[in-house]
Amino acid sequence: MLFPSLLKNTFSGIECVKHNSVGNENECMDQERLDQLYFFRDQSVKCFDERHYTYIATLFAPALVLYVILIPVVFFGQLKKNKQYIFGGPTPSRVIWGFITSGFEIDLFFWELIVLMRKAALIFVLVFVRPYGSVLCSLCCIIVLLGCLVAHSHFLPFADHYIDLLEKASLVTNILMVTLGLQFNYIEESTATALVVVLFLINLIFFGVAIGMYLSSKMAEVKKKKLWKMKEKARRNSRLSNASNISSSQAASTSSSTKVSPIVQNTKNNGTGTSAINEIKQEANNDELIALSNWN
Repeated sequence: MLFPSLLKNTFSGIECVKHNSVGNENECMDQERLDQLYFFRDQSVKCFDERHYTYIATLFAPALVLYVILIPVVFFGQLKKNKQYIFGGPTPSRVIWGFITSGFEIDLFFWELIVLMRKAALIFVLVFVRPYGSVLCSLCCIIVLLGCLVAHSHFLPFADHYIDLLEKASLVTNILMVTLGLQFNYIEESTATALVVVLFLINLIFFGVAIGMYLSSKMAEVKKKKLWKMKEKARRNSRLSNASNISSSQAASTSSSTKVSPIVQNTKNNGTGTSAINEIKQEANNDELIALSNWN
């Protein structure tokens, strides 16, 4: 959020506005009748004269190197250097740089810098092309947005498919807004009201699409959790069934084995047959618990 403001203040160091000459054309000299460009922040200064060059050398050039060139290059170098640690888990590098790479594909970890460059290009157009007319400025903005739309559609940088669709819808909405905004220069006032309604509907549709995508993603998460719970329940039931079969087969083999008969005979002779049967059941339960632990 801070970067666009820094870029705007940086580019405003050479932002110029056009002032039309006034007066009698026959009485004014040719150079006085020419349209003049003046420094936006101090309109007593003509653009690209000695005083303006002082502004450029002392303020604009250092800020341009720092904010537009140096910071993105340093950030890209650090992201590339710590890439394996950023995506490797909860590491200090992820805490420091994760706010830039969060949500993007691993191979496109630098995409946030591409977004910053898009903002820089739009601010550059608004500052430097605006003095030459709103039509040219709008066309340049449309070209930048179309290029960003093509790049985004080709790479799909976000890990979440719904966010990719939302970003694409946002770029399309911006292009439509700028394109329709151009029509205000050529339509009558009565038609302008209808155009405002169309612009409002476009934004309303975008917000509707955004809300729909959000709800769809939440529903997909709920279905995924339900499916996971059903699979876990089926897996648990399968384990219990297998363990029960193992225990029953072991109990059957134990009851038919001759090794158990001496115990039963001794217990019968002592009048404690019921306790012997309980001992056999306890052994079967132990075998079942062992089978369950081995299965897990």
